[in-house]
Amino acid sequence: MTVKVALRLEGLDLRHSEAYERIPEDLAELSFQSHGGVSLAVVYTDEPSPAHEAAEWARRILKLIPGVYVAEAFDELVSTADIAARCAVAPEAVRLWAAGKRRSSVRAFPAPRQVVGSGSGGKTMSLYAWREVLSWVRDVISIDPDEGITYLDSAQSADLNAELAGLAEPAAAPELPWRPMHVQTPHVTTATGQAIVLGSGAVGGRYTRFHDVLEDVCGPAADSSQRLATR
Repeated sequence: MTVKVALRLEGLDLRHSEAYERIPEDLAELSFQSHGGVSLAVVYTDEPSPAHEAAEWARRILKLIPGVYVAEAFDELVSTADIAARCAVAPEAVRLWAAGKRRSSVRAFPAPRQVVGSGSGGKTMSLYAWREVLSWVRDVISIDPDEGITYLDSAQSADLNAELAGLAEPAAAPELPWRPMHVQTPHVTTATGQAIVLGSGAVGGRYTRFHDVLEDVCGPAADSSQRLATR
């Protein structure tokens, strides 16, 4: 059975058609799509290690689309209305499944992943992980809305997300600590013609930094417009 793995992208907004122009042909095997405001690259694989295969595709995305990376494996959430539409049953049937009033003796319906809406007198809506609902309706109702398709289980998703955590955008080079400067020019002449000898190393000579020269010659409040000419 083919495993479907949706990867959530950062750095690419697929709600805009021009974003698809950034996708190279080397990634043509993936299905790029917008799920609301979420940009996805969907992997379909028959490999024995689907999580590893998805991670390999994430590496290719990072390499081939500058500024774009895979943030995590996307777990699609659905409402009871979505479930009813996908399973071709009445919304009331799904409501009874979720409430544990029908078919619960065989196996409990999956718990919601999120509850959205106002909790103070307003309506709320429960959202369920589609992969968990799909497993339930296959086992309990004996229908298959995603025929031929399966998904990563919770352990596989956790392993994939752990691997993806190390594949974010390349980190910026760390800022190097300050070190005393090594001066190569032995003499500096000020605007007034005064010659000053600089040390040839970090600790040799009287001066090791141009800033020290400015303060000694022009005073600590020297204007930044004071200029030095080397010879």
